[in-house]
Amino acid sequence: MIHYIGYYNEPGDIEEREPMKVFASTEKMNYIASILSKSNKVRIVSPGFSCSHGSFEEKKIEKKDFDVIYLKTHGDGKNNLSLKKIAVAAKEIRSYISYHVRSDDKIIFYSVPSMWLFLKDILTRYDWILELEELYYFDKPHINPIRWVYKSLENGAIAMSKKIIYVSETLKKKVGKDGVVIYGPFEDYEPNTAPVRSKTDVKIIYTGSIDETRGAFLLAKAFAQGSEMRMLPNGLNIEVSFIGYFHGRNAYKQKKEFMTILDSINRNGIKAVFKENLSGNELREEIIKADICVMPQKISSKFSEYSFPSKLPRYLSYGKLVVSSAIKPVVESSFGGLVISYYSDNTAELLKAITRAIELVRSGESCEYENKILNKIRKMVSEQEENLIRFLDN
Repeated sequence: MIHYIGYYNEPGDIEEREPMKVFASTEKMNYIASILSKSNKVRIVSPGFSCSHGSFEEKKIEKKDFDVIYLKTHGDGKNNLSLKKIAVAAKEIRSYISYHVRSDDKIIFYSVPSMWLFLKDILTRYDWILELEELYYFDKPHINPIRWVYKSLENGAIAMSKKIIYVSETLKKKVGKDGVVIYGPFEDYEPNTAPVRSKTDVKIIYTGSIDETRGAFLLAKAFAQGSEMRMLPNGLNIEVSFIGYFHGRNAYKQKKEFMTILDSINRNGIKAVFKENLSGNELREEIIKADICVMPQKISSKFSEYSFPSKLPRYLSYGKLVVSSAIKPVVESSFGGLVISYYSDNTAELLKAITRAIELVRSGESCEYENKILNKIRKMVSEQEENLIRFLDN
């Protein structure tokens, strides 16, 4: 059996807890668990963090391919990952491992440096695999004392691991230790009919965390500038949807600022909307209906050097035209040639790339592009799944 430990929260599973939003890790864990369940029994084990003041008992949910256990927790009324949350989670995870993990089982630990501090002695008694989705100490431009501690903890986990699942080839090169690279999540998608493109309607979407680092604010400002200065092609009904969530201590302030920018876009003739709390199926439908998906993660951010945007494989699974910042992990990956790239964190460059994508949609060339993407992605997914199963079985 494989016990997959990480921050997981499928929308609708534990709403009574007012859970922390961890969409990116949830989606990646769903993808990896579904692959491994083809040849193993898999259970996801999640702390199920609560942002309320309540106490909650363990909750087990049966999914299609695996099951999920949300451990007991005590909320502290805070939206961020507090020390209390970490301490309670570590205690419950240790208890779970002691009572449920057998000597011939495997554990996948989705890397969180603060949690590693409390779990390393018990994890290393078993056959465990480290999953590295980013290097946490690179997510700030300057290393302060807390970041230095994170760096030390993460380096310790890497040094003690015998097997590593990497988020990208770039991260694997940086760490310099053998392992398997798993991009994702990918989606199963087979278009029923050839897409019919409107000559005048263009639907553009952004999905994920609404913040500066992931580029949501840059994209909104680009459309505000483009609509005001008439920098986008004429005669089009453009709709841009931001589908995601705000997080952290300044979430309320950020949302207020962001909605002000969207109001500016709407006043100038482009429809701009914000959508949140969408189910997996609702998000899927939004992506299928989109003409262009934009991934404007900041090129200048240290976070972008050794993380990988999980939304990119999902977009390409649907054969979508993707406009992406030229961040190192994307450029160095197999996806680099499948996106329309721009090379600077400024609104003018981003608008130029979006305009190129719009022209492909209007000309009909995007349909040919879609078939090319889908063929390449299917081959990539098949090879990757075989590699992961082989890696875990060895």
